[in-house]
Amino acid sequence: MEQRHWWFRGRRAVLRAMLGSLKLPADARIFEAGCGTGGNLPMLGEFGSVDAMEYNPLAIEFAKANHPSLTIRKGELPDEIPYPDESYDLVCAFDVLEHVEEDGKAVAALAGKLKPGGVLLCTAPANQWMWSQHDVIYHHYRRYSLSSFSALFSGNDLSVKSASYFNTFLFPAAALVRLLSSGSGESDLNETSAAVNTMLTRIFSFERYLLPAVRLPFGVSVLCAAIKGR
Repeated sequence: MEQRHWWFRGRRAVLRAMLGSLKLPADARIFEAGCGTGGNLPMLGEFGSVDAMEYNPLAIEFAKANHPSLTIRKGELPDEIPYPDESYDLVCAFDVLEHVEEDGKAVAALAGKLKPGGVLLCTAPANQWMWSQHDVIYHHYRRYSLSSFSALFSGNDLSVKSASYFNTFLFPAAALVRLLSSGSGESDLNETSAAVNTMLTRIFSFERYLLPAVRLPFGVSVLCAAIKGR
């Protein structure tokens, strides 16, 4: 599902465009915190050498089976990161911080893994008013506004390079689904027909042409890229 579902495919297209805008060194060292089953690892590998961390043992097993050449270690934010400080040109946490009770400490810990001049790139679900059973099922602590998410990156020798909402074009439909299904007890990530999946992937993916040059005014998700002081 992580390979074919429109949400994952669209998000990867947006993130690939963001990564391309960061002008990373050709031999960039990259660390993904909370890699899950490893769906983003091939994309990140297009930009450098990748290390990863995940908390769930089953997810680690799956990720290692599909990416045997990569280092994927068990760890947990904010205090158990099994990689050295100041080692990476890029640190990523894609839809991870909402799962961490002490999100500010998690950002500080991730910032500590960056080399001077390195970039921390994170995404999270937006809009607390969109809270639903989907968030409960996925063990979220919160959803973010753009201002509250950006504020996480205002310390720890970080300066915000780019911050925006995204998944904007599908926002009206997503908001309606969330409001109507707030008590349904089901996840939003359901299978669709091939035709609908292709259409939604194209709509979501189109935002790659807008980010990071344009700050989108609203969306289902929020994104922030911050640079560590040199």
